[in-house]
Amino acid sequence: MAVAVRGGRIGSGGGSVLRSFFSYRIFVSAMFTLLFLATLSVLLSSHPSHKDAVVETAGNAHVRRSFLAWQSDPVKTRLELIHNQANNHIALVNAYATYARKLKLEISKQLKMFDDLAKNFSDLQLKQTYRTALFETEGAVDEDVLRQFEEEVKDKVKTARLMIAEAKESYDNQLKIQKLKDTIFAVNELLLKAKKNGAFTSLISAKSTPKSLHCLAMRLLEERIAHPEKYKDDEPKPEFEDPTLYHYAYSQTMMNFAATKVWFKMRPIQGGAHIEINAVDNFKFLNSSYAPVLRQLGSANLRKFYFETMAENATKDLNNMKFRNPKYLSKLNHLRFYLPELYPKLHKILFLDDDVVVQKDLTALWKIDMEGKVNGAVNTCFGPFHRLSEYLNFSHPLIKEKFNPRSCAWAFGMNMFDLDAWRREKCTEQYHYWQNLNEDRTLWKLGTLPAGLITFYSTTKSLDKAWHVLGLGINPSISMEEIDKAAVIHFSGDMKPWLDIAMNHYKHLWTKIPNSWLIPSNSKDNLRIPSYSRRLLESAVYLLRDKIFVGTSGFSSQHPFTYRGIQGERMADQSPKLTRIGLAGLAVMGQNLALNIAEKGFPISVYNRTTSKVDETVERAKVEGNLPVFGFHDPESFVQSIQKPRVIIMLVKAGAPVDQTIKTLSAYMEKGDCIIDGGNEWYENTERREKAMAELGLLYLGMGVSGGEEGARNGPSLMPGGSFEAYKYIEDILLKVAAQVPDSGPV
Repeated sequence: MAVAVRGGRIGSGGGSVLRSFFSYRIFVSAMFTLLFLATLSVLLSSHPSHKDAVVETAGNAHVRRSFLAWQSDPVKTRLELIHNQANNHIALVNAYATYARKLKLEISKQLKMFDDLAKNFSDLQLKQTYRTALFETEGAVDEDVLRQFEEEVKDKVKTARLMIAEAKESYDNQLKIQKLKDTIFAVNELLLKAKKNGAFTSLISAKSTPKSLHCLAMRLLEERIAHPEKYKDDEPKPEFEDPTLYHYAYSQTMMNFAATKVWFKMRPIQGGAHIEINAVDNFKFLNSSYAPVLRQLGSANLRKFYFETMAENATKDLNNMKFRNPKYLSKLNHLRFYLPELYPKLHKILFLDDDVVVQKDLTALWKIDMEGKVNGAVNTCFGPFHRLSEYLNFSHPLIKEKFNPRSCAWAFGMNMFDLDAWRREKCTEQYHYWQNLNEDRTLWKLGTLPAGLITFYSTTKSLDKAWHVLGLGINPSISMEEIDKAAVIHFSGDMKPWLDIAMNHYKHLWTKIPNSWLIPSNSKDNLRIPSYSRRLLESAVYLLRDKIFVGTSGFSSQHPFTYRGIQGERMADQSPKLTRIGLAGLAVMGQNLALNIAEKGFPISVYNRTTSKVDETVERAKVEGNLPVFGFHDPESFVQSIQKPRVIIMLVKAGAPVDQTIKTLSAYMEKGDCIIDGGNEWYENTERREKAMAELGLLYLGMGVSGGEEGARNGPSLMPGGSFEAYKYIEDILLKVAAQVPDSGPV
């Protein structure tokens, strides 16, 4: 009974307190307003006490100074301070009043509910039945009435507690913060789950086979079964082991072994190229006792990592989900580390990964000076990204000791391998050593790139980025200018061009091959397929259009296989026997003048002490119209490539570099050959060198080249001076290369 009476009093007081709270807010606001007005009134109406506070006028009258006349009064600052303080507090009180009014609207229902609840508590104890039987009786208390009264009190107490718990959220900031944190956590969990599901679905999509390509494979197999006599294996050709040919290995994962063999039987390779398709099982040296990865792929722990915990993998470790892809169980994925064993008689081979498109001639890669390195690849690092720290576990003491986390990573996709250097550096043994140590996956996650970064850590030569542009399956911001300049473009990433998830602005790069080129000459109508599927199958054959062939390596789960291509023309036959003229010094002026000469129909040999300039010039010549420019990395080969009597233009820095270049080149020149100095040289030096060359039986000509890089490329002003005999050697070239003036001829 005491509880009931006490509760009723608290309930009645609660409503009064809340009503008093809002009355207090209004009262405070009114007080601040009155305070400000009173202060302002006092300041404006008070009489100045200082004798300067009044001024005398005619008739000894006194005039009070107005508010505007106080401009120079020392109390001005104090007045403005008080005025600003009053205004600021009025604004603050009004802001709180506005917020209080909003709160009042929000809790008006709560006020009514609490008032009603308090009234119910009061009415309960004043109920006539309970007053008579429980509070005003002098005899024994009726237990039935007491029990009924207790039940009603408990119900109302329960209701009050629920209402208080709900209302508490409006006043308890800590409770609000905790509730907000819980909401954020729940939403974040949903977001992570959605990301993981999206990544998992993307991986499945990326590894799917288009229906048309699957149907093509079935029809090709049907053809093989129906006519087995047509598709017997051929005897190995001697060209497959000829080191003087250009050899390519190409990785392809979309077609199975038998179907691919049928396709190339139906579409024989033309243009002097050859193709070899091999089953991986034919490489007898690849067994678990020799290759650590084969032993590891057969382990129960590794298979459990991939298959038995796939459901768990789908919801955990989003960043490393790609490393759980079963493609890393493929033997073919690691076959690239055994190229010297696969092709023991070859010196070099160009390895192309899957989903690439070759846009330009690649034979210049064989002319690059590898400087004793094994692997020629394009670096992918920029800023802090794509460094070794992203691929290797530098918390492991062995990795931390042997490698630099800031070292630049490179890409598989287009790699020139010097197999002789590979054997000398014992790279396969290095690969085995590190693969054995990584059986528990503590050095790096699975995949071939980390293994490659370790195996070729100090034996990789960086190639110009124009050779290989990658990321067309993951990066939407690659410029078309960069793509157009690339020799090889690579659709690395999950958004493959033959899938619905591909990036539309790159799809045309994959499907640009004419359909007629891809239809086998003896194909039937029922073997015609959509162009994107033909592109997958005919990526190698496409290269034959420019006399380049790239073979392919691929696998299916039942029939892993490799195939490679060989370009029919031999390396020694790629340039003409002798060029018309030579040019040494490939800075801006030298490059442009060489291209100008070649464009006018004169085959030209080029040389530079920095060999990358040679490769750059040759590549420019191909881009600008397959001009007859032939690069050389050593001075002897350069001089010997020019027809006699040899003429060599030098475009090097004036002074000592000219003397050094003359000394280098003249060592391989013969009597009657000519050197032309096209730089800005002092005439006395030119005369001195002309006399020195005459003693060696060589001709020397000084020739100013004016017009800058634009003039050198399209028509410079040429000013030859010196031996007339030397001039007659190249008169026909200079007359065509020089700037042409209408009605006047060359300048």
